[in-house]
Amino acid sequence: MEIQIEVADLRQELTAVIQAVAEEKVTYVVGISGRPQVAILNIDQFRLFQQYQERRRTEFFEELDRIATVNAAQNTDLSEEEVLALIDQVRQEIWDEQQARQRGTSQENPGFQGI
Repeated sequence: MEIQIEVADLRQELTAVIQAVAEEKVTYVVGISGRPQVAILNIDQFRLFQQYQERRRTEFFEELDRIATVNAAQNTDLSEEEVLALIDQVRQEIWDEQQARQRGTSQENPGFQGI
């Protein structure tokens, strides 16, 4: 279960909130002026989240290694200069995509601050 709470209310109810999180596995989303800022969750849920993040990170780098191996086999005929030019091109494409995404996000949600 998820409960919304304002930071001012959290100050007054901190002991009860911690008890609910620890014993009842309740998650609190703490807001400031109605905007969610942080979550308070049970230590078991937090550890599961950490494990999930580590699995995702490991899978990402394994996939990156696989792709690098495939690319290396396919691009043996490229010179170093051609490889560097491709890297620059991809970097620019990624930069352009990130900028477009940020512009779209900030227009859709003016309160977004990259959290």
